Amino acid sequence: MLLRIETKSRLATRVTGERLKTFGLDERGLQEVFFRSLDRLLPDEELLLIAQSRHWQEEPDLLALDERGQLFIFEIKVWESRSENLLQVLRYGQLFGTYEYAELDQLFRRFDETGRSLSEAHRAAFDVTLAETEFNRKQVFVILTNGLDFRTRQAVQYWRSSGLVIRPWVYRAYADRDESFLLEIGRFAVQDNPYEDIAAGFYILNTKLQQRPR
Repeated sequence: MLLRIETKSRLATRVTGERLKTFGLDERGLQEVFFRSLDRLLPDEELLLIAQSRHWQEEPDLLALDERGQLFIFEIKVWESRSENLLQVLRYGQLFGTYEYAELDQLFRRFDETGRSLSEAHRAAFDVTLAETEFNRKQVFVILTNGLDFRTRQAVQYWRSSGLVIRPWVYRAYADRDESFLLEIGRFAVQDNPYEDIAAGFYILNTKLQQRPR
């Protein structure tokens, strides 16, 4: 949440977020930002980035590993969500969740210019040594979505309640200067309120409620 403070009146008002299309940035552009800066955005939960999607390939936006070798599958959403958005990231889980170490190592070497193997890079990042069979035993789905995108956030709640390891990562964009904008990134959330950013004047209709007979 970003607040604007009026120093004279001592009042605070909430600054309204914008969709990224307001600033001319698409999903590919935001993906590049996170690929270059993820280590600064997640200082408390270190991840080793191993790949980002290529044009015209059925690949997740970002792939990363944590200390235990869990595979983090990132799906970045810039536009207003559609019902198939989460089905897309689950499809990536189906494809990449079966990858063994050799396949992950091949992906890593495409983007890493040091010539290291994936196991060497992982050991350097976390100071632990994993057996090849320890890589990608579990997957974590990360949905990066605009705070205004309550439909995707609703769906995340549903899939979490069904036992899927899926984590909402909510961002909010704010106007700044002509050549830049401000991006607020929250922590990986366990619980999320999808409706907290809906402006006054919008109403949620629960279609499951039935009118009682009089």
